[in-house]
Amino acid sequence: MAVSSTWTTPILWMVALLLSACSKPPDHMASCSSICFTSDTKHVIVSVSRTKSDGAGLYMAEWPSGRIIRNSRGLELGWPTITINSAHNEAIVTSDGSGFTYAVNLTTWIATRQQILNSKDTQCVFAAAANGTFFAAEAESTTDSTPILHAFSRSGDQEWQMTFSKGSWPDCLTVDAGANQLFLGLSNVSEQADAQTNLQPDRPRILTVIPQTRAISHIYELTSSPSCICYSPGGDRLAYAVRDDVNLAYVAWFTVDIATSATNALGEKQRSITTAGDFSPDGTLFAHNTIFGVSVHGINSSATFTSHSVELPSGLLPRTIKFAPSGQLLLVGDNQGNIWTWDYRGDNSKPQTWINTGRHRDSVFSLILQSKPSSFEVLSGNPMDLNDSP
Repeated sequence: MAVSSTWTTPILWMVALLLSACSKPPDHMASCSSICFTSDTKHVIVSVSRTKSDGAGLYMAEWPSGRIIRNSRGLELGWPTITINSAHNEAIVTSDGSGFTYAVNLTTWIATRQQILNSKDTQCVFAAAANGTFFAAEAESTTDSTPILHAFSRSGDQEWQMTFSKGSWPDCLTVDAGANQLFLGLSNVSEQADAQTNLQPDRPRILTVIPQTRAISHIYELTSSPSCICYSPGGDRLAYAVRDDVNLAYVAWFTVDIATSATNALGEKQRSITTAGDFSPDGTLFAHNTIFGVSVHGINSSATFTSHSVELPSGLLPRTIKFAPSGQLLLVGDNQGNIWTWDYRGDNSKPQTWINTGRHRDSVFSLILQSKPSSFEVLSGNPMDLNDSP
């Protein structure tokens, strides 16, 4: 049997929460926020959230050796998320709550920064497709604000926008690789029914939007506010997390069969500070974080896989999760810059240290900063720092 990741002692929960959210990390610490593989599966790109003075960081490591061959810091993003645009050999880096995006060339390690939204006093979430198109949903931080969904081209030009009912806020957003459909999670709906979607008031929901026609093709009504949405590789399932609206410390995960709308719960509601999840490459498994570790579930009706859970070493909290291309290992990024690998198929198996981005505080970087289409500022710097590699 795998190690259980359920902690029931309130004191331990409060200690973990205080350490994660309240204490200021040392300057060399970095909390992992996103993990993804390049299209050839030979490299892993990792984004980290650092102290405000350092800015966010981005790393490229060889897979499976773990040798870091590119690293940078100074990105003006709070919690970076990465999408690989294989057609242009670049990583699209976005961050919820920020109006900036970066396109990082994976060969030259040069990044182009664009400001596409004025995110001051707004709640905004981002999603990028593998073809370079990206989307943003924003709303002002007021009870009668109107959410707006924007679509942007790779160059940052706005292509279209949609508006929704007043009083609802965008919580999460995801899109499929080809930008054929996206999923927008909304919460805190006003007392007025939404005339466009004919929704009843006060119901959190996930909307399926078809970008080509800017039409809402499906509505998933939820019992509480969504905090994360994941889309399966085969396009047949969604997985989403909802946070308890009364006790925000609790999260529940569900999967949905897109064809039938049949919904299944993944285990019991549990404590969790952040929400992160990923489907296996063949779409038969789903992994999500717990407060101190990670759980893997079989989601196919014919699957014989038994759910497994494991905890990270004491004091470490999971922040992001990614299946390896083979589907046989899970990569887990924690709150101190470590990336762990876990063979979830073995009984009593433990996470193994793969790389630690927290060691690379003094890495150099090279960025092309674009503040507006006709203005470029080049920051000098060596885009490769092999001396920092393990």
